[in-house]
Amino acid sequence: MTAVDILGEEEPAYVAAMEPPPIVNLTVDCEALSGHTGNWITAIYHLRLAAALGRVDFQFQCSTGMASVETSMLPWFSGYYPAPSNETWPYDLGRPDGNLVCSKKYSRLPLQHLASEMQRDMRRIAVAMLGPREKVVDATDLNLASLAESVPDEFLNRKEIEIDDAAIHFRCGDVFGYTTKTQYGVIQFREYVKRIPKATTKTIGIHTQPFDVSLLRNYDKDAADTCKVVIGIMVNYLQHEYPNATITVRNTQNDTIPLTYARLAMGAQTMTSTSTFGIFPAIGTFGEGFFQPNAKLNKFAANISESVLPNVHTIDGPMMSSPEIAKKGLERTIKFLTERP
Repeated sequence: MTAVDILGEEEPAYVAAMEPPPIVNLTVDCEALSGHTGNWITAIYHLRLAAALGRVDFQFQCSTGMASVETSMLPWFSGYYPAPSNETWPYDLGRPDGNLVCSKKYSRLPLQHLASEMQRDMRRIAVAMLGPREKVVDATDLNLASLAESVPDEFLNRKEIEIDDAAIHFRCGDVFGYTTKTQYGVIQFREYVKRIPKATTKTIGIHTQPFDVSLLRNYDKDAADTCKVVIGIMVNYLQHEYPNATITVRNTQNDTIPLTYARLAMGAQTMTSTSTFGIFPAIGTFGEGFFQPNAKLNKFAANISESVLPNVHTIDGPMMSSPEIAKKGLERTIKFLTERP
């Protein structure tokens, strides 16, 4: 019997006969797995989808690291997810193809079937971190009570923290450091201007890696100087287009990953380049989410855009890939980024 046989349309007889019902229990050291945030979140949703399709319960929990909710995303996903009944599929787009769920290729994973779950999770975290604000009309379905049971009170509902009208996630490390990965790259700054309204935007937040090298992962350090130069040029570009807006680079030690996710999800416009990190708040935003489509990375997101979540959209402008950046050099890359219509 193969995994695909198990994940068929009908509930396997051995599953129905087991008492108590089987459970997929994933317990990890959340503190040790603090890096590669987007990859780990992707893995959690993948396992949730596989367990649901196999009609078994799924539980995710941290063996250590629950106290790191201010700096790590994984504790926020701890929870128990009961198997769906055999009669109904509770998630988006009907039951997925078991062959795709069991695929070894990341690009084939049909995570679009959990689009609404991703949105609910991101919004729940944002409201828990920052309070309801005026952006949330109804938070009754966000299950804040159960979340608060495992999160220290001092990390919740901090209404004094600023949020921005438009929130941009700009990835640097894989873009300017990993020169062989064609799935990473940059889009022109004018693509942001096309989607951020000038009349109503008073603040723009740019979320990127720290300029302080001591705060970076080892494989992001080589790109630190380039990142600082490009972000400075980006700030000047946007300030020219939005002269009355306040533009803030949010990449200090205090701008933790959960806080970054919360701010991105609270944006009236949330924008991300190709990234497993930025795709989830772009999907979960209370406003309009925009992402850079890619055939290798986050391919599932193209099946979410507008068809499942009408507030999620693709950015179809030209991209310069990491190998191109390495070949053409910084000067020509900046020329590409700052080209105006």
